[in-house]
Amino acid sequence: MKRTILTLRHPIDKSLYLPQVWKILDRAYSNVDGGLLFSDELDLLRKTSIWKIAIIDGRVVAVTVFKRKFGQKLVAMGIDSSFHRPDEAKAALAKLIESSLERAWMEVSEAAESFVMKYCRGEKYLIHHSELSRYLDKWFEATADGYHYVRRIAGIPKVKIALGTPGYL
Repeated sequence: MKRTILTLRHPIDKSLYLPQVWKILDRAYSNVDGGLLFSDELDLLRKTSIWKIAIIDGRVVAVTVFKRKFGQKLVAMGIDSSFHRPDEAKAALAKLIESSLERAWMEVSEAAESFVMKYCRGEKYLIHHSELSRYLDKWFEATADGYHYVRRIAGIPKVKIALGTPGYL
């Protein structure tokens, strides 16, 4: 069994994996309120800076996608839910996320928040909402715990939390 992690920056490199990555992300966000914030494969390719993908036996099993925003912001992630060893795909995704939190940041909610907190040491990288206005150029309303906040995603109010290292270049 061959395992590989690739970091893709150039559109030509990304295009080699685009069908697999799009399928993973489209499925991962199909039941998420607000959904995937890319309209199609070309939009995903155009609006993102870095992709990190985990490959097992020639198949993309996990992906994280970044865009440039106060450093690198992790904006989408997912696993190949049809992979016959789902625990390996989840472990690969956890490794991609945890290795990125020292050099990137992200906003998560719902199942993604639970996953990152449980498997990626997310509590080590919490961003207090008093710092958030420096990185988030959108309206948000702070909650009482100091870390969670509410903001609208595609018009839908969502409780979110920010994690990672904004501004890292």
